[in-house]
Amino acid sequence: MQQTFKSIVIAPGGVAEPSSLPPPALKIADLRRTVDPKSLGFKSTAELEPNTGLIGQERALDALEFGMNMHAHDFNIFVLGPPASGKRTAVKSQVQGLARAARLPDDWAYVYNFEEPNRPHALRLPAGRAKSFAKGMIAALDELRAVIPNVIEGDDYQARRRAIDARFQAGQEEALETLNVKARAQNIAILRTPQGFAVAPMLDGNVVKPESFQALPVEMQAEKRTQMEAMETELQSILALVPRADKQRRAQLQELNEDVAKRAVIAALDDLAAAMSDLPHVVRCIEAATTDLIRNIAIFTAGQEENEAPIKTPTDTARDPRFRRYLVN
Repeated sequence: MQQTFKSIVIAPGGVAEPSSLPPPALKIADLRRTVDPKSLGFKSTAELEPNTGLIGQERALDALEFGMNMHAHDFNIFVLGPPASGKRTAVKSQVQGLARAARLPDDWAYVYNFEEPNRPHALRLPAGRAKSFAKGMIAALDELRAVIPNVIEGDDYQARRRAIDARFQAGQEEALETLNVKARAQNIAILRTPQGFAVAPMLDGNVVKPESFQALPVEMQAEKRTQMEAMETELQSILALVPRADKQRRAQLQELNEDVAKRAVIAALDDLAAAMSDLPHVVRCIEAATTDLIRNIAIFTAGQEENEAPIKTPTDTARDPRFRRYLVN
């Protein structure tokens, strides 16, 4: 279907009159808009930065920037707009730009206070150092969990421990044997029972049964009871020394444990202390943990003592309650 066009011609008198002349023909190049690439000012879009703001929302962006520069507390920014209008992208772009320009905040770490357990230490560290501090402490504990049991089971440690036990056991046995000799000279037996020790009269090298003892003359019974009471008093005096001697034995074992563990603990924490050498307050906390680990080295051998049931402990050091006070939070 062919459509004709009529042009309007304005007559000299101001009255519009239709014209029968056809409009000028359009060229093919005139049917689309073209832009001269030279007028854009760039050769490739790779040279351009993406526009992440809100186009045509200068007031909103100014308000967002103003709000983000409010460093006081209790101020909020409320962003409102239709869906898919770029609100989230605009806010994220503004926040990231502000974060890149701001100084990185310091790390904070909380560690156990070995002198006042109810008041943990708060440590301020440069950004990123707290995480390496925490990982370094766990690595040191992992190393000690592997090293200490081997040291405790070693021949040198076991020989020194047996010597301590034998020395105190020999002293107690010697005192009891001396008393036994004295008791036998008076026809009195010192018996070991599940409840402890007891004394009983003897006749011809054998313990006298209660009914046989009752058949003895009254004077002999009284004399023997007096001797037995005196022997019980001496026995109690010897047994009273056992707790004190056992305390001394435990003290010497503690000294042995610390002596053996000191080198291993220092070696395990030495690298961490060197890495934190520029932070004296952190080094002091590492030194406090070192001292406490040396004193409590037995936590690495829980359940490995003789006649002691093995204790199931987590393989993850961070989850093991025995090491909780050494961890960095």
